[in-house]
Amino acid sequence: MQENLRTSPQNEPITEEINRWLFNRKALPFEVVLGTLTSALEPRTLTTNGGFLFKAGLDSSVFHLGFIPTLSVGERGYHYDIHLKHEDVFTLIGNISTQRELSIIFKNATMQESDLPAYRRVYQKLAQLLLAASPNLPLTLDWITTHLLQQKQIFPKVPQTLEEIACLTDSKLVSCTNRTL
Repeated sequence: MQENLRTSPQNEPITEEINRWLFNRKALPFEVVLGTLTSALEPRTLTTNGGFLFKAGLDSSVFHLGFIPTLSVGERGYHYDIHLKHEDVFTLIGNISTQRELSIIFKNATMQESDLPAYRRVYQKLAQLLLAASPNLPLTLDWITTHLLQQKQIFPKVPQTLEEIACLTDSKLVSCTNRTL
């Protein structure tokens, strides 16, 4: 089954530009990262951990993902507890609530139009990964995420779903299997 994770057509957009996956600062095969996220996004696991906090970023063809429980042994987690090997202005931070609501934000007050492709790339790789990890129970975007995407005009059309983030290119929406939605 693990072999099928990498070779399945729906995972090709995720892995095609990424040569290395760092999960909580450790290099892991894509299949292990995907399996870990699949397990974490199970409803019972989400509830037990009070959701999850994350940071995500790209350094060329290396995808960095830090992922910790919101609650662990009665203690609350914080984004500053997550350390990636590479962080820059394009690093995304967010959380997944127990209700499967996803918040993805970034901190860059001086964003330029030339920054948009880099932001889109990180958003899309993260969205593709999360969709692959939980295809039957997709996460929903919270209003903060959609408002930020609208305000900063990261995408030419404001995405309302995780699939739209994963599949929005130029001015049209295409599915991850290249058919128009």
